[in-house]
Amino acid sequence: MNDRYNGNSEKQSPLERVAAFIVDKRKAFYLLYIGVAIFCIFSSGRTRINDDLISYLPDSTETRQ
Repeated sequence: MNDRYNGNSEKQSPLERVAAFIVDKRKAFYLLYIGVAIFCIFSSGRTRINDDLISYLPDSTETRQ
C-alpha cells in the first residue's frame, strides 16, 4: 500500500495536516459543534430585529423629514 495512506508520509500539505487533525479529534469537534448549537438555540431569543428602516437614516435626510 502507498506510504501516503499508511500515515507514514514525511511531507504532508497543510490542508492534509488539518484534515488529519480533525479526523483524529472528531469527538472533540462533535462536542464543540453540539455546544455551539445549544448556545445558538438559547441566544437566538436575545436577538433583536429592527424592521424600521428609517431608524438607519441620519436626521438630516429628506426621507426622514
